[in-house]
Amino acid sequence: MEQEEDHVDRGPSASYGTIEDNHRLTADEMDERRQQNVAYEYLCHLEEAKIWIEACINDSLPPSGPDLEEGLRNGVFLGKLSHFMCPELVSLKKLYDKDQTRYKQRGLHFRHTDNINWWLRAMAELGLPQIFYPETTDIYDKKNMPRVIYCIHALSLYMFKLGLAPQIEDLYGKIKFTEEEISAMRQELDKYGIQMPAFSKIGGILANEMPVDEAALHAAIIAINEAIEKEVITETLNALQNPATHLSNVITDSAAIYQETLHTAKSIKSENTKNKSIDLDYEPDVYDELLTQAEIQGYINRVNTNETLDQVNEAINKQNAEELLTCLQSPLFGLKHVQLENVEFYLYRLTLERETKINNHSAEGMILDKDEVQAGVLEANKDADVDYQKSLVIVSVNEALQNKDGDALYECLSSSKACLPPVLQNGKMLYLEEFSNIRDEKQEELDYEEVLGGVKVLSAVAKINEAVTAGDNTATFNCLLDTDAHLQSLDLSNQIKYQEQLATAKSAKQGNSNEMLTHFEIQENIDLVNRQVQEEQDRIVAVGKINEAIDSKDPETLLGALKLPEAKLKSIKPKQAAHYQSLLTKAKQAKSQETGDENAVLWWDDIQDTVKTANKNADDAQKLSIGVAAINLAIDENDPTNLTTTLSSSDVFLHSMTADCSNEYMERLKSLKDEKKSQGETGSRWMMNRTKEGDKFYFNINTMEYAWERTDDIVKDNGLLTRGEIQNVVGDVTPAYDREALFKSNEPFIIKIQALGRCYLVRKAFKTRLEFMRAQLPAIVTLQSWYKGQKQKQKYRERLSGLKSHEDKAIVVCLSPQ
Repeated sequence: MEQEEDHVDRGPSASYGTIEDNHRLTADEMDERRQQNVAYEYLCHLEEAKIWIEACINDSLPPSGPDLEEGLRNGVFLGKLSHFMCPELVSLKKLYDKDQTRYKQRGLHFRHTDNINWWLRAMAELGLPQIFYPETTDIYDKKNMPRVIYCIHALSLYMFKLGLAPQIEDLYGKIKFTEEEISAMRQELDKYGIQMPAFSKIGGILANEMPVDEAALHAAIIAINEAIEKEVITETLNALQNPATHLSNVITDSAAIYQETLHTAKSIKSENTKNKSIDLDYEPDVYDELLTQAEIQGYINRVNTNETLDQVNEAINKQNAEELLTCLQSPLFGLKHVQLENVEFYLYRLTLERETKINNHSAEGMILDKDEVQAGVLEANKDADVDYQKSLVIVSVNEALQNKDGDALYECLSSSKACLPPVLQNGKMLYLEEFSNIRDEKQEELDYEEVLGGVKVLSAVAKINEAVTAGDNTATFNCLLDTDAHLQSLDLSNQIKYQEQLATAKSAKQGNSNEMLTHFEIQENIDLVNRQVQEEQDRIVAVGKINEAIDSKDPETLLGALKLPEAKLKSIKPKQAAHYQSLLTKAKQAKSQETGDENAVLWWDDIQDTVKTANKNADDAQKLSIGVAAINLAIDENDPTNLTTTLSSSDVFLHSMTADCSNEYMERLKSLKDEKKSQGETGSRWMMNRTKEGDKFYFNINTMEYAWERTDDIVKDNGLLTRGEIQNVVGDVTPAYDREALFKSNEPFIIKIQALGRCYLVRKAFKTRLEFMRAQLPAIVTLQSWYKGQKQKQKYRERLSGLKSHEDKAIVVCLSPQ
């Protein structure tokens, strides 16, 4: 912003004497002159702040003086300034009483402090040092308005340095105030009872607040000023590029323009300092005539902006939208609200604005300035809403959407004033739902272009719904092809599937307030059909390649096939290649046997299930190997307790294990381990265990590497027991222990059982014998009688035979006396 040279004369103005004049003044007159000068300087600062704020917010402020101070108290202007500073942080909607209606009717309200706080937050977001900030009460309660104006001046210099705002102009000695204005201002300052802030030292304070070496920065800035005075471009450029200056965006190609601009600015600053030096209370400062770091950065940004403006106008000349967009988005330019999708509008609007400017000034070669470009950008963003009647219809449309009134919405959309394409009455709930969703997503009122585009699309969508309901594949597909429907990726070969899928989706909406499919739902179902068809085709091809890879017997080839994106297989792990090969080969052979077809192939589900199985096998095998390694460690440490814990792990899946045999396990396993060490190499830390499925699994207990196939670098470690060997020991020890323990624990019971059993058997035998004897008693008696008779007869015959054979002796015996 350049301040005009001619300023409005406010009437009889105050006169100011030179230093020589002061020799003719008394002490009281000198003090009076000093106070008048302070009031005049503060009024200049007020006017400077006022003009700067007006340029930023594009709004008018009250006149400089007490009126301006009073007008800042409600924070509305400061709030609008905060929106200019950080529009993303502070939207105009967040400001309280932004049109000042409440303030004009009832005066200040405590909520006006919200506007002040937004300004303070915006400055913090921008990075202005806290040392400049006023308190909220300094503004709202008007406790220290000079502090507020001082902060605005610091903010202007800081934003000028960042290239975000124009430079505030020094109006001291250039603007006139009446004696009454100066006296009124002096009275206000007397009420504050404070010392006037040192406005001239703002640049130095900003430099000191930078987190850098102050001495180095000060020296670097002085060097720049000296180089500027010498007017040697290379020296100036070198000084500007000195890292100690902390200047940014110094473009080498613009060195000559930097020199010229900075030299002019320094000359003006020196001239302004001469005007101030006549004041009685003037306190000289090193930066009174030297450009500060913030000012130098601001002028660099101004040069960069002007250079970018030239590029903008050149792009307009060439009608090159891409170059124009690049310029508008340039960080050196600092434009706001530039949107990529509006680049053609920008080109049209800026071309029109420049032609208008040329015509108004009747001069060729006129170019747009930054404010005009920014205004053109903003206007281009509003070009969609140009017709008043259309805007009235859009208001009604938004009201209908707000009230969720489908009938009112239909009336608005079908109105001839709307100039919209025909709408379908049976689709009114579709229009209501879709426009409501758009409005909710946008979180603001819909504009005409959105409604126009929406009606075109939604009317086409309503026709699609009618065709789907009719069940005509061809009619449905023709409606889908309607350009107004804006549907993508349509494939004629899928038209039957489109009809089926859309009919299914539409039937699922029966009973809803809107029973028609929305545009999103139609596109979603089209994409679903296309995706399903394409994925199915790609998957079939990928599955074929996988089956070919299985037959190749090459795990790496198989791995490559399994990893094909088209296959969409999950959890493919390269280390599992050999195991995949093994399991998939078995699965394919099993399927051939099951179907009786030698050429049978695995389908996707078969392959994915096998991959999951292989991965689970690997996880289980690793847990098994780690568990076996823990058992070996417990054996080496001769720790029966730890051995029992590791043997009991479910990962090792040992059976017949009991904690009572820990010592016996330890003894047997140590013996087996010592015996095994003597049979081969040790130290490789590789072991081989068989999984539950019987597959060999090689595992290194140090590196945690594993393999399903033995390679040359896998050497079996004879110092490690495998799960099978451990199971054999457990299987031998536990049954023997179980038998012995069973007998010992149940010996009395066993004896008792044996005694009872034997007694039972004896009684049973006796009873059986007794019953037999009783049943056969007559036969037994007869048999016994017969047997005894036979025995007696035999004895009689034997006796008779004996007597006959010794008859002579028998006679003698018989005849001998008693």
